[in-house]
Amino acid sequence: MPVTVSNCNNSSVNIPFVSVKICAPGSTSNCQTLNNILLDTGSYGLRVYSGMLNSTLLSGLTPVTSGSNTVAECVGFADGTSLWGSVAQADVVLGDLSGSETAANTSIQLIDSQYGNPSVCPGADTDPYVSGFTGILGVGLFTNDCPSCVSSTAPRHYWACSGSSCALTTLSAANQVTNPVANLTTDDQGISLTFLAVNTSTGSAPVTGYMLLGINSRVTGSGFVSNASTGKTLYSANANGDFQARYNGIYYASFIDSGSNGLFFPNNSSIAVCGAGTPADSFLCPSPSTTISPTFTGCTSGQLASSCTGNASTPTFTIYNANSLASTGNSVFSSIAAPINTYFDLGFPFFTGRTVFVGIQGKTSTGLGTGPYWAF
Repeated sequence: MPVTVSNCNNSSVNIPFVSVKICAPGSTSNCQTLNNILLDTGSYGLRVYSGMLNSTLLSGLTPVTSGSNTVAECVGFADGTSLWGSVAQADVVLGDLSGSETAANTSIQLIDSQYGNPSVCPGADTDPYVSGFTGILGVGLFTNDCPSCVSSTAPRHYWACSGSSCALTTLSAANQVTNPVANLTTDDQGISLTFLAVNTSTGSAPVTGYMLLGINSRVTGSGFVSNASTGKTLYSANANGDFQARYNGIYYASFIDSGSNGLFFPNNSSIAVCGAGTPADSFLCPSPSTTISPTFTGCTSGQLASSCTGNASTPTFTIYNANSLASTGNSVFSSIAAPINTYFDLGFPFFTGRTVFVGIQGKTSTGLGTGPYWAF
């Protein structure tokens, strides 16, 4: 699948977009292709603004129910935003002009901030223009988005709605919003993302990379034909999807998130922060650049981040003055970073100049084994 990286609404940079075809279950004609869907390895499942779908397709989708009520979801993201809307089953078609694969009867979220009782999901995004995308395709490490919701309402994700009355509900894994890749019949082991390197001091105009479906399921040929993981190192993830980052003697949980537009990490090296009111505001502004070299180590399920013993590496990242990058007018940057308190969020800059594999929990690929894992 081609991935176009640009900005959204001329504000946020490093945004990877894909196109996804959505069909009524079992239909090959009642379908619609949506462009400008954010590709996100930090979440799970397809979420699209219901207002972007035509009425024929909307009426052909199968609502997910809890008893006689329809199911809706309130899902939050690390940047403080949230999405609200009903859950329905669709056939999700992934691919490009050279071929495609269908994740049949896959639960998706229909984003609608006015659905049912919006007050149960305060602050939910209201429309695609505000968000900067028509939807989110979550292709992260897990099959569905709330394992604990099978038996508990504590996460406050899923709601059973009748008109404007909505009450918290549990929901089976099969009915939850589901990572479509996990529902493919052939290439369900995960995905890989590949992007070319970007100049650290100037960035780039919009670029195109690609996402391959499956891991080591098609290893003959080369380039777009092969999804072989040859030469990549496995980093096992724990039950939270994290592996370990060690930086300046301190251990942090770490994850890889194409939906984050920068490298986010604890600034315990006291790298200069761009001033409030400047173009880059709270991003980092060294003069003009600096480097960091955290050590990443794989984690098996159940391990704490500080006690991981898997494969390890110490890559070096260049961080460039974010105000200088903003002044270029470009929209793709490999060296933009910002401080965050407690973890390493390896956002889109991490993907530039490398191929990253995302191994889905419970899915096994020859060579890399059973997910969840990252490999790069």
